[in-house]
Amino acid sequence: ASAYDLSDMTDELLDLFGEPPVSVQNLLRIALIHTLASKCGVTSVREDTAGIHITPQKLDFDAWSELSSLYPGRLRVILTGEPHILLRLQKGDAPLLFIHKLFEKYIEISHKNT
Repeated sequence: ASAYDLSDMTDELLDLFGEPPVSVQNLLRIALIHTLASKCGVTSVREDTAGIHITPQKLDFDAWSELSSLYPGRLRVILTGEPHILLRLQKGDAPLLFIHKLFEKYIEISHKNT
């Protein structure tokens, strides 16, 4: 699945049923994020009061550091306990869209570094 696939599915839903409700749009975005997370080697994405915790199977410190410099003050690499990335959203951020773009940028960076 890709952004193109998401757009294609959305167009098909529009043709069949008209404008999909936000809940359906979010469900499609979550499916795309799940696919992107898998490509990033991310095993878990969870939210709590501290922010969104992104747990990669193997921590690519260089890629996440580069991402952190692109989003100053928003990403922290947490090495204590189970290593993970803490994402802090800002007021007005659309969480699903932000995570989607973050994973796409991670894929771009990791492919550039290989």
